[in-house]
Amino acid sequence: MRNPSWKWLSSRLSARALAADSKTPSRPCLPALEQLDDRVLLSVAVEGAPKGDNEILIGLLKGQVELVNHEVNALKLAGDLKIDLHKINESFLKIDDVIYKFGEDLIKGELGASKIDQTLDQLKIEFSKIDTLVGGLPRETGSELKFVLDTFESKATELVNLLGSSTGGGDLDHKVEGTLLSVGDSFHKLDDAVLKFEEASIARKAGKGQQEYLVIKLSDVIVSSLKVSDSDLKIQLLGLEADTAKILSGGGNDTGGDTGGGDTGGGGVITVEPSDDVIA
Repeated sequence: MRNPSWKWLSSRLSARALAADSKTPSRPCLPALEQLDDRVLLSVAVEGAPKGDNEILIGLLKGQVELVNHEVNALKLAGDLKIDLHKINESFLKIDDVIYKFGEDLIKGELGASKIDQTLDQLKIEFSKIDTLVGGLPRETGSELKFVLDTFESKATELVNLLGSSTGGGDLDHKVEGTLLSVGDSFHKLDDAVLKFEEASIARKAGKGQQEYLVIKLSDVIVSSLKVSDSDLKIQLLGLEADTAKILSGGGNDTGGDTGGGDTGGGGVITVEPSDDVIA
């Protein structure tokens, strides 16, 4: 046709009407997308973040009890695989030092803008040293140890981030603040004792000589007659003392869970002697 007719084509209006009747969902408009973006934004606050020095201390100590459990388990596995226990334990002790120092700075109110990043960087250095020691292990023999170490690293990082999101640190008077720092320092010494004893016990089992008997009195380590005026804090500290005692009693692997002392086959004894006046 020389003069074709285009009347058979649908108008834009009719095409839109057909589209409106269609069951195909329409594309969201820009405002809807903006609302969605607002909903998926992550909150800066960390759920359960400590508020005030007492909660910071309890968060630090609770988190550290969990970390020591992972460290002890890792040492046992590393001992079975004939890895250099002393080097691994050196990193564990350093990691604990870094975390406790971070907690102390929070209680003092000395958390700078870069403190969290610095702390996490220090942890990465120590975990890199551990990776170097275990990186060459075959999958069939080293997978369990690597899993424990990965979990340990994740928990350590979570603890630092949790403590780093705390508020109200450094608000107590100097005397009360000093008391809390003394408690933290005492638990730190206790954690170190657990790891050093575990290393010595494993070394003894590997035929590296008999270890001296080790007696740890919680009344000595956690500072007998330490004064804590907050009753709720006192109860929580006593609970953490009991949790730490459980790790201590099982620290030698052959102690049989006897908190009054256990025979490790002549190669060392760990005796836990809780005291009623540890936190007086």
